[in-house]
Amino acid sequence: MIHQAVILAAGRGSRLGAEGQGRPKCLQRIGERTILDIQLGTLHSLGVQRICVVAGYCREQVFECLARVPGSAGIVNPVFDETNSLYSLWLARHWLNGPFLCMNADVIAHPGILQRLATLEGTGLAYDSGSGQEEEHMKVHTDGLYLRAISKQLPLDKSDGENVGFLKFDAEGGRAFLKTVDEMVRSGRARSWTPEALNLLARHQPVRCVDIAGHPWIEVDFPEDLEAARHRVWPLIRARIPAPSLQEDLHAPVLQAGAPSALETREAI
Repeated sequence: MIHQAVILAAGRGSRLGAEGQGRPKCLQRIGERTILDIQLGTLHSLGVQRICVVAGYCREQVFECLARVPGSAGIVNPVFDETNSLYSLWLARHWLNGPFLCMNADVIAHPGILQRLATLEGTGLAYDSGSGQEEEHMKVHTDGLYLRAISKQLPLDKSDGENVGFLKFDAEGGRAFLKTVDEMVRSGRARSWTPEALNLLARHQPVRCVDIAGHPWIEVDFPEDLEAARHRVWPLIRARIPAPSLQEDLHAPVLQAGAPSALETREAI
């Protein structure tokens, strides 16, 4: 079983426009809860008690939501508006130790999706074979079991589905993946997305592709996604996701704040 997870939540969510009300996507309300709160509740229901959230835009508000959540920690991406998810994961590389889950902070999903990943042997990603035919989709190409390519630019005849945004790494795969992420950032690719590192990893490490077609989920990018999340997806999964465990007078530590070191800035930006 997986006991730790990193949630990548540094983005601004500008494509939500006025509907986003100036809040990052992870703090958008779905019913009476936020997307981040839903993800934390899902992780806790699966026994994941060590959770790190990498935040940038409105990070103070994000970290307030971690207060009183035992086992949680915050890491600051101070250059979130100049980097992408790969750099946010890179900032968490020293916090991670052993097998871990990696999640985009703009996805709400049936807890069965994460459960399947958490119990998967080896390293893998969740994808939906019933999707992946639109330009905006992060498309996945498989050989029926393992990842062969992942990109928004994949030709439609090569798309076997859409990436959900949830990854699972065993100890060996995690070390290899974080090494790939580190090499990419230090070579000047801090503006890359996490799937680009997955493409490189899949060349020498098996990455299982877990088809979750039929499970309700949605990635929130646009105002219409928020509406679908609130009125179509959330009613189907609400009863399955408890609130995260809370403790009184507890505050999640911020492990990395302020600007990166001169070395990190020179090598990564």
